[in-house]
Amino acid sequence: MAFSSEAERFVRHKFTHLVIGGGTAGLVVAARLSENPAVRVGIIEAGPFVLDEPTINVPGHLGEALFTKYDWQFETTPQPGINDRKLPWNRGKVLGGSSALNFLLWTRGSREDYDAWEKLGNKGWGWDGILTVVSLSAVPFLGMGLRTSDPFITSSISWFSSFFVREMACHRPFEWFL
Repeated sequence: MAFSSEAERFVRHKFTHLVIGGGTAGLVVAARLSENPAVRVGIIEAGPFVLDEPTINVPGHLGEALFTKYDWQFETTPQPGINDRKLPWNRGKVLGGSSALNFLLWTRGSREDYDAWEKLGNKGWGWDGILTVVSLSAVPFLGMGLRTSDPFITSSISWFSSFFVREMACHRPFEWFL
């Protein structure tokens, strides 16, 4: 049977879980759920699914995805400390969310950040408790199958843009709603 649209194809699937929002957090939730082969995950994202968009995937195009169709183009409320000016608050409107706009960079929190969470009563959320899981997001991928163990390079490469879409999405039972 031919489908008239991607949306029609999507709604005909029987999902066990729907994740609303294909930003970094939503995709992590979907990836973790889909580790169970009995689970079928659908992801609903307002923005497009783009694999080969230079303004997102090429570091030399730093900042070009901001204020485009891939950006919700929000702004803050008036800020009293700067004469009530409103500031741009760029948020991604694309599969990958704001991580797709962040120039292929990400920063892991410090030991103190995570230990503070645990001190607030979140047992197991300190540095020692989450380091193994957090390290999963630092899969070093340089494209073309090249990998590195260099910690500087690893921390400077976006796991979403480079690894997640090309590796995970191809092997997980996701259905993309574009």
